[in-house]
Amino acid sequence: MSTKYILALLVLLSLFPLLLCFAILWGDNMQYKRIGETNFYLLQTMAISSEGKPLPGLYYSLSPSEQGFSGIACGGIPYQLFWDKNFLVVKCSDRDSKIMVNYCIIKDLYLERRDSVLCFELHEYATKKDYEKAMRSFGLKESNMNKTDNKIPWRLGVPMIK
Repeated sequence: MSTKYILALLVLLSLFPLLLCFAILWGDNMQYKRIGETNFYLLQTMAISSEGKPLPGLYYSLSPSEQGFSGIACGGIPYQLFWDKNFLVVKCSDRDSKIMVNYCIIKDLYLERRDSVLCFELHEYATKKDYEKAMRSFGLKESNMNKTDNKIPWRLGVPMIK
């Protein structure tokens, strides 16, 4: 092998870690958690708790052709989430997770309306009594649903090349 070839190979190999660090630091490091196999996600937002920790927001994944998320206003910070094949139930709290301020029942209509941008129905309830009544009317029980909290695992993303 020629010395020029070996020198070029060494230069490329020495630049690879630098390029990898660049991709990691300025890449797609959005912190998120998918809720089961639904099209709903918790994403880290710019909102900050009184302890200085970032707070999650609830988002819906748009169609693959649009590549992005649409925020869902739940009237608080998602605190506890329950879901099944057709519904997502969100208990929202104040920013310090001390008081439940709102309850949302979201029906996922993705399978029914694939051509529509808005693929869910949002039902909001301000009191626990109204929320429990709505749960009965939809035939839902928290004990029969999957459950998660609002903690988003930290992950390091590398940008996807398109």
